[in-house]
Amino acid sequence: MRKVNSPQIAVAGLSLELYHRTFPGFDKMLEKQFSLFCREIKPHADIRHGKICFLQGHVEEVIKKAESMELDALLLVPMCYTASLMTSRPVLKTTLPLIVWNTQEAETINDSFDFDVLLKNHVPQGTQDLTNVLLRSNRIFGMESGHCRDKDKLEKLGEWFRAARAFRFAGRCNAGLLGLPFQDMGDLGVDETAMLSKWGPCTVHLGTGRFLELIDKVTEKEIRNIISSDRKIYDISSDVTADIHGISVKLEIAMRRLMEENELDAFSMNFREFIQDGRVPAMPFLGINKLMGEGLGYAGEGDIAIAALISQMRQLAGIANFTEIYTLDYKQNLMVMTHMQECNPAMARKNAKIKLDEPVGDFLNRYSMAGGTHHIAAMPGKHAGAVTKLARFHGFELKNLNRSEILPSYQDFVTRQ
Repeated sequence: MRKVNSPQIAVAGLSLELYHRTFPGFDKMLEKQFSLFCREIKPHADIRHGKICFLQGHVEEVIKKAESMELDALLLVPMCYTASLMTSRPVLKTTLPLIVWNTQEAETINDSFDFDVLLKNHVPQGTQDLTNVLLRSNRIFGMESGHCRDKDKLEKLGEWFRAARAFRFAGRCNAGLLGLPFQDMGDLGVDETAMLSKWGPCTVHLGTGRFLELIDKVTEKEIRNIISSDRKIYDISSDVTADIHGISVKLEIAMRRLMEENELDAFSMNFREFIQDGRVPAMPFLGINKLMGEGLGYAGEGDIAIAALISQMRQLAGIANFTEIYTLDYKQNLMVMTHMQECNPAMARKNAKIKLDEPVGDFLNRYSMAGGTHHIAAMPGKHAGAVTKLARFHGFELKNLNRSEILPSYQDFVTRQ
């Protein structure tokens, strides 16, 4: 499982060669402004490389560096008017997610606005030249406009960075599938080739036999150490005997090793396979729950697509959980959301009620008519903006399920055959 780091980006400050040859002191002025912009970005991303670019070779250098470091995104910042074709050729060749930041140092136009101020703040026309060419070239890009110190706009720029990080992660995501999916559970059916080619996650098929081998290799000392740790962290019911706890911990250790040796970011299994096999003494839910708390994307019943999605949503929001809508309270507009015994303990809290500000039936009408699956990736907080940006990078369709938020349909590519 990969740690969720701050988004890693490269920044290209775009300028015009003519200005550098014509205006004395222009280079120093632009470098100072570029440093200002980069300082404002730092709370939202780690800038691994940055450069003022007024030649195509400069842009090529930034992209080559960003690609060699496998960064999450390339941020293009027009610093003044910039001719798009200087930038477009190398930019159109790279697979890095592109984000255009249309910003400037001047916040207002007043009586002190003179040529020097104009020179370092005439940005929109260069931005529009660039974005027009990107659009005509069918190149997906993110876009944010606003003053360089506007906190709301900087937060939205941060959403673009996190979306780029999640987008790049999908292409590296390994999702393990132990056994076969639940028989006749149609909404989780997925074309694994399409999932890889159109989205990114790769399905890794796992065998029960290997899991059993790993179970047999667990030592009593390893089990005792984890039981001791569990007792310090969790309130354990008196109904959970040492033997019961020990069996679950043994399965947890084997499950961890199965994840490690296959370098998995996500995992799904079908409990019916274990029951029918008869050789696994219990369901490994304790270990799965702990692994979810540590960042594993998980979904039950062989739903490999939702498992991978949860892993990707963690890259977007920092934490995510597997759940489904079990039952409803139509009087109070509440939804009981859970699954068998799987949950993310990192999201534990005392008050876990999910209440809608509208009749619950109205929301479920929209969700069901949009083709929403019964397995759900859940995140605490509000992330509709970031999810929308992620959907744009993927080129996925957006569906408006909430009256005020836009959310993407991630399974269109598997439901539309």
